[in-house]
Amino acid sequence: RLVHAADGPLPELWSRLAQVQAAPCSLPPSAAPADLRALHKGTPLSALAQDRTSPTQETAFHWCNDQAPAAAVVVSLFNYADRITAALDSVAAQTSQQLELIVVDDASTDAGVEQVKAWMQAQLQNADHCFVRLLLISHQANAGLAAARNTAFRAAQAPWCFVLDADNALYPEAVEACLGLAQRCGDGLAVVHPLLVVEAEPGRPDDARSLVGTLSWLREHFLEGNVVDAMALVRRSAWEKARGYTHIEGGWEDFDFWC
Repeated sequence: RLVHAADGPLPELWSRLAQVQAAPCSLPPSAAPADLRALHKGTPLSALAQDRTSPTQETAFHWCNDQAPAAAVVVSLFNYADRITAALDSVAAQTSQQLELIVVDDASTDAGVEQVKAWMQAQLQNADHCFVRLLLISHQANAGLAAARNTAFRAAQAPWCFVLDADNALYPEAVEACLGLAQRCGDGLAVVHPLLVVEAEPGRPDDARSLVGTLSWLREHFLEGNVVDAMALVRRSAWEKARGYTHIEGGWEDFDFWC
């Protein structure tokens, strides 16, 4: 198929090309490959979105003291038993104090819940740990990433929540630096999004991928796609005002939430 990357009618010469399987078409230069694929298939460029309620859940572990948390680190977990300990260790190494850690397991089929529970119990043996609250919630049915994050935000007591995926890790000063910026700004600030470093895994076909972004938060940057990773410090009241995350097939929950 021939595609004319310009606004306006097709060049007259293109009408003589009768051997192509599909008629030539015109798309604006700003169109993405997904737009072209949707046009070629004759289907709308859309995704299934669902406002899923959190399923039945149970508290697998809970500990707290009498201090109010300054920030929460919220982790969604699904079949990452091989990664979750490294992620939690990076939270325990934070220089920021008075943290609450909330892990929501979305009905994993591996040993992730048992590992998190044992890890949380071990933290209490260290008198110098940085936590004022530890909470592990188990979904009784798989509901997806959006529902797991919403469960964690809903359970948080801190005014700010740092979103951490189970297969990622934080530098020791990550929460302290982001929270320091948040506290110096006004009440209108909703998100502090840090820069990310991607360490490629040997043997992965996408080992050249990069999520490092340096764009500032501007509406026009989101017109072409997502420019901010899920891992960010979010004001809990802003999450509530945006009505939380929405389940979207294909993994576009973060992009939808930022928009």
